[in-house]
Amino acid sequence: MSYFNDFMDSSLAQLLTFFFVMFVLIYFTYLFKYKNKQEYMGITLWGVFIKELKGLFQHIIIDILVLCIFFYLLSLYFSTN
Repeated sequence: MSYFNDFMDSSLAQLLTFFFVMFVLIYFTYLFKYKNKQEYMGITLWGVFIKELKGLFQHIIIDILVLCIFFYLLSLYFSTN
């Protein structure tokens, strides 16, 4: 368990976790928001990423704030155990 905690303390693990969580958020946005709409039938996952960055920038800022709070609470959990 010590190896896992040492790995989670590394910046590489935190960066990989951040990108994984962002990918999951963008993928679920793709599934629930664009997948079944007729006007977005040909859109790709990268197209969703660009569209979200362009049109919904304030929501991305809110997502980043929520992720920062989540990672802060996660780091508190790992630091106490």
